[in-house]
Amino acid sequence: MKKIKKTSLEIKTDFSSPNVLVAGGAGFVGSHLCQVLFEQGCKIFCIDNWTTGRKENIESLLDAPNFTFLEHDINKSFAQSLPKFDYIFHLAGMEAYLNNSQLNLESLLVNAKGTERLLKLAAKQKSKFLLASSHQVYSGIVSKTSLEDYFGASATAMGTFSHHEAKRFAEALVTLFVKNQAVDARIVRLNHIYGPHMDINAGNEISRLFKNYKENKNLVLVGEGLQNFYPTYVADVVNGMMQAMFLQGTQGRIFTLVNSEATTLLNLAYVLRKISKKNLEIEFIAGEAIPTTALDKDAFQTQKTLGWQPMISLEEGIKKTLGWLDGETVQAVQSIKAAATTIKPAQPAPAGVSLDGVPTRQKPTGTKPKKSFFQHFNQLKCCFRRPKLKFKWSSRAVSVLIISLLLIILLSAPFLFLAFYSYRGVRELNKIQTALSQGDLVALINQSQKAEVSLDQAKKVLQNFSWLTQPLGLAAGSRRLEIILDIGGELAFIGRQAGQTAEAASNLVSHSLVAEPANYEDLISSMNGALELIEQHLGLIQSSLWAYPNLSKVELFNLGEKIILLSNSLPKAKTAVVQAISIGKVTDRLIALDGKKTYLVVFQNNAELRPTGGFIGSFGLLTFEKGRLLDFIVEDVYAADGQLKGHVEPPAALKKYLGQASWYLRDANWSPDFPTTAKQIEWFLKKEIGREVDGVIGINLNAVQLLLEAIGPIELVDYGEKITAQNLFEKAEYHAEIDFFPGSTQKKDFLGSLAVQLFEALNNSTNEEWLKLAQAIKLAFGQKEILLSLHDSGAQKVFDSLGWSGAIRQASPIANSLKQHLLIVEANVGINKANYFLDRSIDGTVIFQKDNSLSQQLVLTYKNRSPSQSWPAGDYKTYLRFYLPSGFQFEDASLISLDDSQKELDQPTVDEISELDRKVLGFYLEIPVGESRQFSLKLKSDDKLVWQQKLSNYSLYLQKQSGTQADPIHLTIEYPSFFRPIKIVPQAKMSEGKIEFQAEFETDKIFSVDFAR
Repeated sequence: MKKIKKTSLEIKTDFSSPNVLVAGGAGFVGSHLCQVLFEQGCKIFCIDNWTTGRKENIESLLDAPNFTFLEHDINKSFAQSLPKFDYIFHLAGMEAYLNNSQLNLESLLVNAKGTERLLKLAAKQKSKFLLASSHQVYSGIVSKTSLEDYFGASATAMGTFSHHEAKRFAEALVTLFVKNQAVDARIVRLNHIYGPHMDINAGNEISRLFKNYKENKNLVLVGEGLQNFYPTYVADVVNGMMQAMFLQGTQGRIFTLVNSEATTLLNLAYVLRKISKKNLEIEFIAGEAIPTTALDKDAFQTQKTLGWQPMISLEEGIKKTLGWLDGETVQAVQSIKAAATTIKPAQPAPAGVSLDGVPTRQKPTGTKPKKSFFQHFNQLKCCFRRPKLKFKWSSRAVSVLIISLLLIILLSAPFLFLAFYSYRGVRELNKIQTALSQGDLVALINQSQKAEVSLDQAKKVLQNFSWLTQPLGLAAGSRRLEIILDIGGELAFIGRQAGQTAEAASNLVSHSLVAEPANYEDLISSMNGALELIEQHLGLIQSSLWAYPNLSKVELFNLGEKIILLSNSLPKAKTAVVQAISIGKVTDRLIALDGKKTYLVVFQNNAELRPTGGFIGSFGLLTFEKGRLLDFIVEDVYAADGQLKGHVEPPAALKKYLGQASWYLRDANWSPDFPTTAKQIEWFLKKEIGREVDGVIGINLNAVQLLLEAIGPIELVDYGEKITAQNLFEKAEYHAEIDFFPGSTQKKDFLGSLAVQLFEALNNSTNEEWLKLAQAIKLAFGQKEILLSLHDSGAQKVFDSLGWSGAIRQASPIANSLKQHLLIVEANVGINKANYFLDRSIDGTVIFQKDNSLSQQLVLTYKNRSPSQSWPAGDYKTYLRFYLPSGFQFEDASLISLDDSQKELDQPTVDEISELDRKVLGFYLEIPVGESRQFSLKLKSDDKLVWQQKLSNYSLYLQKQSGTQADPIHLTIEYPSFFRPIKIVPQAKMSEGKIEFQAEFETDKIFSVDFAR
């Protein structure tokens, strides 16, 4: 090995080429960067103190004329003056070298003191500055209890997370210097770099695999090796840094130079073993795996902004790295041309340009600008210009020119036609979206047909000239474009079928509502056929997207990006289509095509909350005969209750807290299981008025609001009122409830008039309103504002599967999975509408112990915003019930006032019963007008996590009570240190030993965590 030159810090510079300082230049990435900069003619000053750098990395550059090595610790001040640097790359302390506490301290210092020192130098010398940081700067965790294990209990965690903390501080320093001293700086975030010169003794997961290869040992993986990584070859990283430093418009930006294609360590090991000529086995060991931060869309956007993407595949990169380990000559990193042509001494930005609100530097007057080495090259090139020659056009030359032009036209014609049809197809696809949003079914069908034709023509052009793409090296791109055109055509076909489906559904409903004769069978068949075609073609699109993950790279008119954007809604669309198909198959039964059916519609006022939605103030009888709406009659519930003969004993809690000695239809919805409640309601209906029905439909006041939002205001001429979604509650209370007495017809008259006008509005709705109406009905079902219980078992099975029947859900047992179900039910027993003025939030905590057992705490916070005791407002009196799995044990309950320094009130009395195969805990609570209360419930479960092959799952199903609002939910899951979450649904915030979910309770919620140990 060559002896390292000890160079004085006082150096004369040659201004014909830019001076570049590379801190950490003898390290893994730094040495490759120095090599590329040297090839571009830069004068390189490499600083390293050999903490992590290695002499052999820069051995080939030591005798080069434009390379100077400075052995120095950047934590310390420079002893002598430095030359003027045009560019400063700060790569020192870049990698997390593990299992060495001294290196952890070094990493912290070099990213604190060292970064500050280099930034001050950049500010003083007006140099462009680049900091190499880590993509995982925000993944660090710190202890809340111990300084000894501040960054983690293991040496691996200590090394990794201290490095992340150091880089986070370094980034903060760069930000301050950009804002306060106008330093022309940028940050590149790196991660999982591999390639020649890497330190295989570093201790991280990737280096360990290459070390195993070098030492002919088994490829060792911690855990199952299923953790995602983003391995990026060093050449790609260096090219990205060159672009970030030398391209215009990069100042003040952060770029993530990490391969966007994730892989697992297990896959990396398989690829390494496949490429290797050695017979290596994969060995799994227990240990702590460091979590990896996933790339988000912002990271990908920075790559797009920079114009950077990895060029070296995983297989090629591993092959090059193994070759280096086997002693093959390392080829220099090939830098990109775009970066090379822009390298020049950094010039100040023009006056008036600002960076984050900070004025940029102005160039001093009277200073002669320096010439870059490219300017010298341009001057030299001028000396060798060829003299201009004069010649006359011959007939042969003209013939050659004409033939050449014809060949050019012939060769370019396919591309011109391809561009034309592709552009027109994309334009029509955009119009499809507009037509769909406006409910213009005619335009939707027409634009879809045009898009299909254009995209099909583009595909034919591409196929007819496929022979031309191969010799031009465009075969791969041509194939991607063909797939994109296929997907576009499928989307257009789906748009056309969607239009036909909507037309058939609209005709079906409109004919049924006005009781007009129609061929209902054909309309239903047409609707179902179109829906099935849509489902099939959605599946074809999804298959194409899975098979070709890089389709967004098709850049023709941004065709790939636009098609992928349209396809992003496929999962939701397919779910909606499957639901529509299920309903379509039983539509003939619902509207009684083969006879006559009557449904009981109970109107539930959720402003007075009851277990299945709200107080039953009135009901309607809805009759269909042979597909046509025959009749809809609204009745007041008190008129029916007044006809009940005899005494019906109410449930004990209803009798105790509501004070009702007898049970009637108006209070029949005491069970939160709607099928159970529906049977009770039907029993009362038959006993009171002698009517039998074919099913029960529960409709909450919230559902009517959603319908009004879709179709707009309704005029009630008899009342001189315009009913909107916003004033529905106030108008309904005023006309139907105030001064009401049993026997009065005012509630019946108002709701009957509202129902008649609602059906009239539905009949006169536009296509756009029909689409909105369909969405509103689907939303109402999903939020449990409409519930159905039907006698037709086939139809009821469909609504059960969709979760629209209001039944209490059952958790299906699965091996190595602990599934728990929780339903919180409230019943307003205050005989007022206080729920309209009530705010509620739900906080839950699940704590796993080391023996796999768990305990839970539930906290419900209430705020009664009632303005006074005057009806319909007032104190909120509720009977609160928790429907729990049988394994739960009650431990404690408390109620505190949040308005009186969290004063604890009398402990609520608990009612413990068994109902619907559940343990039920009941509590009576009062929340006075204008006050807040917090109810806490502590539970212990007999259930435990079940492990198979060191894997287990826990899921909590929170079922929404019908009639409740979208209350905020905050769920925390705490677990021992040897539990390792490997999959979390939905997205959650993670910290040490804790997972936190945030959600809105507008629908049922499932929270699930897969653990490994």
